[in-house]
Amino acid sequence: DETEQQGDFSRVNMGIHTALKILRSKIDLQHFCGYVTMLNPSSRHGNRKLSDASDGRGEAELASGSDVNGSTESFEMVIEETPMDSAAKQSLEVPTTELEWVPLELCFGIPLFSSELNQKVCRKIATHGLCRKESLQKLLHSSRKLSLQVLNFVHSFQEGVATLDQLHDAGSSSSLLQPFSADMGVPLPAKNLMFKEGVLSEWNGWSPSSVFFNHT
Repeated sequence: DETEQQGDFSRVNMGIHTALKILRSKIDLQHFCGYVTMLNPSSRHGNRKLSDASDGRGEAELASGSDVNGSTESFEMVIEETPMDSAAKQSLEVPTTELEWVPLELCFGIPLFSSELNQKVCRKIATHGLCRKESLQKLLHSSRKLSLQVLNFVHSFQEGVATLDQLHDAGSSSSLLQPFSADMGVPLPAKNLMFKEGVLSEWNGWSPSSVFFNHT
């Protein structure tokens, strides 16, 4: 909801994180369901998972689950708490900033590992009418578009293969969704990739620390 994408960043208001705003501009989260897990790799307050449960509208939900590498916090909306309980809880929290948190993973579908998160996501699916015919049609269109983008990304980083934009015109793009036949052989070797400081590039085999050292 737009109201949950306003205000200052905090543990209970992760939806306004800049990375999540960019994610919404790249993927049609309005008609998907799932959750985003956020990670604070520099925190010293233990190893716990923090998830931003979302039906695509940037809404935060509780996700309790297995530990992950790096310290995280349980991500929870406090809409069901009384003002006194909420104020008391916030007074005990250690202040945090947006720069301390990064998206760890985007998971589509209804989560099964947490009953509370499961109920929250299912409730939002019903609240926002994601099972209505109009919403499902938009979901189908967005799913096909996302599939083509993923296929194009994979092919563009394979040795000896041009991008799908060069191999197919827009009119034949739907053929990319057809399963590969056995006659096409095994997939070609993929290039090594590294995502560092917001830039995706080929990895030449050096360790990230070596790459960083050589650029300083």
